[in-house]
Amino acid sequence: MPSFLSSLNPRTSTTMTNNPDKTFLYEVIKARKRKREVERVEAGLDVVSPDLVQRVEPLSKGKRNEKQEKKEGGRKERRTVRNDYSQNCVNTGYRPQNYIRDSSVLERFEEYPKLQTLTTLKNSLVRHRSTPPMYLHCDLRTFPLHTLKTRFDVILIDPPLE
Repeated sequence: MPSFLSSLNPRTSTTMTNNPDKTFLYEVIKARKRKREVERVEAGLDVVSPDLVQRVEPLSKGKRNEKQEKKEGGRKERRTVRNDYSQNCVNTGYRPQNYIRDSSVLERFEEYPKLQTLTTLKNSLVRHRSTPPMYLHCDLRTFPLHTLKTRFDVILIDPPLE
């Protein structure tokens, strides 16, 4: 047993017998260690010890049931935005550094619920507070624009002017 675990062990340590926080910490460390042992045995990385065989069955069944419930529950698998440089370069001929695969606006923050909520709130505020675009459909040959006494950010002229 490592030295830090022996100092946390409530049975061997004299200073810790009345400290519930350290006892809890020891139990957490012990449970994590047992979980790692079970995972290694299930993966076939460790030789099975006789005392571990009794613990493997209930834990592994529970773990499998949780995974099956997630699959059967219809929860969507988490996907991250991944770069696919080579395939995009082959398909389009554009520089691969500028391409991000699966980056649609609706699915962009799917894995980050707080960021998704923030983006949704921001979009609703912008929609609520922004002014609608103002335009004037006119014939530029006959309509004098200086009579409007306004300034324009953008003047869009749609050619051809015949």
